Amino acid sequence: MIDLSKLEKSPETTKVEASNNIFSELGKNTYSYLDVISELIDNSIAARRTDMILEVTIKLYFNQKNKVRLFSITDNANGISQDKLGIAITPAGVQSCQSLNEHGLGMKQAIAALGKLKYLATKTIEDSKARVIKEFSFGELTTYYTSEFNQESGTEISITDLKSIVNVPKHQ
Repeated sequence: MIDLSKLEKSPETTKVEASNNIFSELGKNTYSYLDVISELIDNSIAARRTDMILEVTIKLYFNQKNKVRLFSITDNANGISQDKLGIAITPAGVQSCQSLNEHGLGMKQAIAALGKLKYLATKTIEDSKARVIKEFSFGELTTYYTSEFNQESGTEISITDLKSIVNVPKHQ
C-alpha cells in the first residue's frame, strides 16, 4: 500500500476537461415519462413564489400525423437570474436536499431523456425581458432576449426531437 504522506510532487499536471457529450448522455437513464414530468414540476415547486399560486403548464404539440413533435413546460415561479443561470445549467452545479434529485442533474437529465433542448426561457420579476438559451454546453453561451414571455416571472422549457419516452396514447 502506498503511504500518501511520502509522495513527492511532480512538475506534471493532468488536465480534466468538460465534454459537452455529458448533456446528451444524461438522457441515458431509466426515467419513466412520469419521473421526467415529476422532476420538472419539482423544479417549479422549488422555485415557486410565495406571493402567488404556482401554475405549471405542460403542452404537447402534434404534427399532422398525430405524433408529438414538441414538449413544453412553463411555470410562473421565480425564474432564474442571470447570475445563477450558468450554475443551473451545469451538471451537478446546484445541489439540494429539498428536491427529488439532490445531485443537480434532474432538469438536465429530464430534458435529455425527453429529447433535445429547443430553448430555455426564464424571467425574474426584476427583468424586463426573458433570457433565452438554445443549448446546454460548457463555456460561454449566447443569451438572447425576448419580449414574448407574457408573464411577470417564470421559466419555459421547450424540447424537440422527442424520444420514445414521450408516449401518448392515440385517440380513437
